[in-house]
Amino acid sequence: MRKSNWILCVAVSMVLALFALSTAQKSVAAGPPTVEVKIDNFSFTPATITVKVGTQITWTNGDDIPHTWSATT
Repeated sequence: MRKSNWILCVAVSMVLALFALSTAQKSVAAGPPTVEVKIDNFSFTPATITVKVGTQITWTNGDDIPHTWSATT
C-alpha cells in the first residue's frame, strides 16, 4: 500500500509540474500588453491613455503631416 501511495504522489507531482510549465509558457508567449493609438483628422484616438511600464504602444498616423506626442509621469 505504501508503494502505491508513493507512485500516486509522484504522478500527481508530475501533473502539477507540467501544468505549471504550460501556464508559464503561455504567459511568456503573450508578451507585454499593447495599446494602439490612431491619428486621423488631427485627432488622437484614444485621446488619453494610461499605461504601465513595459506596455508597447503602436502609433498609426493617418494624416498627411507628422504629429508629436508627449507623456507625463
